[in-house]
Amino acid sequence: MSRWALPTSWAWSTTAQIAKIVAGGTPSTKQLDFFSESEGTPWITPADLSGFHEKYISRGKRNLTTLGIKNSSAQILPQGAILFSSRAPIGYCVIANNAIATNQGFKNLIVKNGISIDYIWIYFSSAKDYVESVASGTTFKEISASKMQEIEIPIPPLNEQRRIAAKVEALQARSAKAKKALIEAQALLEKFRQSVLAAAFRGDLTARWREEHPDAEPASAFLQRIRKERRKRWEEAQLAKYATKGKTPPKDWKKKYPEPVAVNTEGLPDLPDGWCWASLDELGEIKGGITVNNARNKDELVEVPYLRVANVQNGYLDLSEIKTIFASQQEIDMLSLQIGDVLLNEGGDRDKLGRGWVWEQQIETCIHQNHVFRMRPVLYGDISIYISTYANSFGRKYFIDEGQQTTNLASISLSKIKMLPIPLPNFQEMETIVKKCITLSERIRQIGGDYAEILSHLNQSILSKAFRGKLVAQDPTDEPASVLLERIAAEAAILSASDAKPQQARRGRKTKPGVAPAMVFPAAGREQRLLRLMEYIIYAYPGLSTTVVEEQAKLATYPAVCATLLGSRASTFRKALRESGEGWKFSKADVVRFGRLWESLEANYGIRISSEGLCTMRKGREPAPWPAMDALLPFFNKAYTIFIAKRHKYEDVQVALDSIGVMQKIA
Repeated sequence: MSRWALPTSWAWSTTAQIAKIVAGGTPSTKQLDFFSESEGTPWITPADLSGFHEKYISRGKRNLTTLGIKNSSAQILPQGAILFSSRAPIGYCVIANNAIATNQGFKNLIVKNGISIDYIWIYFSSAKDYVESVASGTTFKEISASKMQEIEIPIPPLNEQRRIAAKVEALQARSAKAKKALIEAQALLEKFRQSVLAAAFRGDLTARWREEHPDAEPASAFLQRIRKERRKRWEEAQLAKYATKGKTPPKDWKKKYPEPVAVNTEGLPDLPDGWCWASLDELGEIKGGITVNNARNKDELVEVPYLRVANVQNGYLDLSEIKTIFASQQEIDMLSLQIGDVLLNEGGDRDKLGRGWVWEQQIETCIHQNHVFRMRPVLYGDISIYISTYANSFGRKYFIDEGQQTTNLASISLSKIKMLPIPLPNFQEMETIVKKCITLSERIRQIGGDYAEILSHLNQSILSKAFRGKLVAQDPTDEPASVLLERIAAEAAILSASDAKPQQARRGRKTKPGVAPAMVFPAAGREQRLLRLMEYIIYAYPGLSTTVVEEQAKLATYPAVCATLLGSRASTFRKALRESGEGWKFSKADVVRFGRLWESLEANYGIRISSEGLCTMRKGREPAPWPAMDALLPFFNKAYTIFIAKRHKYEDVQVALDSIGVMQKIA
């Protein structure tokens, strides 16, 4: 593994080496008693993480009841588990703030001891592109369990992991403040843009131009040329229709020309000298689009791309997702978009009315739906951009005022759109306005984009340095990651070997009792050892339910054997502890204390265990000191040896081993 070079104290690892990977599940949604809004285990789906930007999560929209857990493959994950969405989409990453479960759209990580949860969370939060690159699927990509196990992770020494996590979170907090400032700056830029546009459509932006061109054609003459050209095109189109049908135009056919809707200037502000008001209908042909009808006979139709309200945005066209529709050839010929067509929304939410932009033939053949109107200017060119810019800014008030709101939809009629008043300068002044507005908009967009790119590069740079060992200094006294990973692997091997089911004896033969081996725990110095001690001490108290332990972590062999032996012999074991001579004495109250501590570890308190063996509980409780592990381990080893040698038979130990041989190992 060598995705990039690492410092000498670091090492490459895989997800399978540093964490247990746990998938989720979903019970039948038809069974209402499998789900609850308030009780049970919080249950997370990828939808719960859409728009969720926090590091920790406590619950989603629904919980799973006990029945829901039992009737699905969902598993209860402990506090601190990393939830990573593995499909639809890949890449959501949060930390469980309490015991939690997920649906099957996750590959969750229970990080092994010696690895910083915060470090792994930061890594996977930034690894979406990498994980997607090894995912597979046609309808949507998904990372399989086997591929998730193979994800490569750069591992620094444990202390450095913690330093990196703290540094990254501190720098990202600063970056978040910078992002907030950028959003505020962009809002100011937008206000500035609106003020410039206001000046443009009042004529203030080109006041000097008019002084320098006193003999320029007035807008009224420009409008008359447009109206004349509009009629000419209508007549040519009518003559073509008559010719196609082989008919001679009737005597008064020109009288059928539909005169454009005149603008109503009542209440409109005054315009500069040389300008005039014009209706949208006077400036071009306006047409509605096709209505979606899934019941049509598709055998007689042609599939063609079409624009929806979602494609027509304020000042641009979003063509990232274009749907298709079946239409007749006649509809396609009538509705096909041409270069310079102005697209305006007439339906959707109220704030979407009137927004739009200019079609530039991005697709060879494309039509539009009925909630998008097409305005085809009589004279192409800058007039298309001028009309779109006005409609997206000061024309929006007209759409909002004249639009109608129903329960689920806002709309504006074709007749109202035709009456949209446009402040019209002459053609040369219009070109000047459009040029200045385009230059301004591009500059504002560039400024905002530059700052956004800087922030993006800043975050990428932070993470790149973090996972290459360049963000914080290395400490030569830190235990190398290679040693850390070897120890994790050794522990996994010990647990795997101890969990192996003994080979069955041949039928008819009896096994002879052997000498009971002493129970030897792995080396001291690991937080995980103290957790193991808690796992089997809880069983020494018969009155305490073992459900919590069994649900949250299936026991490995050696603590499970202890649990079996101690289940009905707690007093005998305590006596063995007293005879061990180490000076530690456990009463029944001590056993209860251990048991309740473990039970609350994940569910209630969020207990933190230091390598020195000190436990600290939240919620205002005082820190509770525990014996150091170096003292605890030999103490329990010796007590267990006495217990086996003096008060228990080897055959019972073997039975205990057989009974738990099929239990899951702790990863």
